[in-house]
Amino acid sequence: MLGILSAATLTASQAVAAPSERTDEETLKVFLEAVAATRSTDYKLAVRADRDMLTGAVSTAARATEVTHLTEYSQSTFVTVPDRMYAQGEFGFGPEAFIELIFGLMRVNCAFAAVADPAMGLSMAGAATTADKSDDRTIRGTFDLSRIDGPENTMMTVKHLRTILTAKATAIPFTAVIEDRYVRSFETVLPRADGTRLVYRMELSEIGATNKIAVPPGGKIIPAPPELYE
Repeated sequence: MLGILSAATLTASQAVAAPSERTDEETLKVFLEAVAATRSTDYKLAVRADRDMLTGAVSTAARATEVTHLTEYSQSTFVTVPDRMYAQGEFGFGPEAFIELIFGLMRVNCAFAAVADPAMGLSMAGAATTADKSDDRTIRGTFDLSRIDGPENTMMTVKHLRTILTAKATAIPFTAVIEDRYVRSFETVLPRADGTRLVYRMELSEIGATNKIAVPPGGKIIPAPPELYE
């Protein structure tokens, strides 16, 4: 149903370059500070994976994210707060209805778990363990999936990734761009257990602008069907 973390065939131009073995501790410190600064403000985001795309916004005041998921055939909207998600789209409940999904009850292999944290790129960036500059704006390094911590929506996506990635997801290469103390993009290639790879790229814009996001009104909310839960 959702292919946002679907397998992708890599070309040489798509692959994330392996980081230098040398770790610049000052660069790592600056990078993690940029991640923290970005996560503390509002921004617009665009996430691309294979043929799928998520676009939307993050509101720190509301602790919420609202994104639109586009494929070649459909469009869906997701409003996410720390403990639950509201999903609207072609799910068989009517065009205006939102399914309410509680993360604490959701199955980790549920398709919705893949997009529980639409801003997962910043969570991965915050788990960086090595970093080195390739120029004034570009950071190359590695991150450790096991170091990610956060609210229920973030950990739901982490649990989902652990079911599909290799066990050695502890030094995953990434490339990021920072500008004016903020993260502008984050790209990585995630190693799947079946030997394929997941190409993930997140781009941020309008950092610092105020985004207003609200959960759907109660009259439009429908409880999730039991099969989506444990």
